[in-house]
Amino acid sequence: MAVRSRVPGSMLMAVSLMNLLGALSAVWVIDKFGRKRCMLVGLGGMGACSLLMTIFLLTPTTSLLGPMLIAMCAFAFIFQIGPGCGYFVMITEVSPPHLKTQTYSLGNAMKYSFELVVSWTFLSLCQGVGTASVIAAFTAVSVVCFFCISLYVVERRREVDGRTVFDLSETWASLDAADRQQCVHWSEQFAYSAPAAASGKLALH
Repeated sequence: MAVRSRVPGSMLMAVSLMNLLGALSAVWVIDKFGRKRCMLVGLGGMGACSLLMTIFLLTPTTSLLGPMLIAMCAFAFIFQIGPGCGYFVMITEVSPPHLKTQTYSLGNAMKYSFELVVSWTFLSLCQGVGTASVIAAFTAVSVVCFFCISLYVVERRREVDGRTVFDLSETWASLDAADRQQCVHWSEQFAYSAPAAASGKLALH
């Protein structure tokens, strides 16, 4: 009985650890492979893990406790590489400079609003329609989000002429004060970042 009582706590610690490791991995992975690609991999992986968990829940046997834990940990890890961390990066890059504050604030408000709704309704839905059905719904949401990201989101890792954010920052540092001011003006007009505008300015010369 004591062993059984420790199982939920151990599962929670394992999932929390995977969340941490996924978030730390995202520091390198998102810039290396690109925002859109990481979002697609994250959503695809979340959908696959949710589908596996649904199958495990529909197969009531204690021998699947280990595979269920592995699927939950994989879900947590890949969530951080995709929507978990990638979301915060993308919402600050898809908007023009003068709207970044509003975009970030409203984007976070929307994210936490959805999280609040899920927290309030998850247990009630599990009791009403069954846990397997609720997890299956997560699979469907992941699939819908995957196709929306695939169709409507533009990759932002390379902004101008194949240059990365770090290359653009070096370009920005090489300009004098007058050129920087002009690039800031361009960035406000055309929704580029100032270093990206700087790179475009050098490309024209």
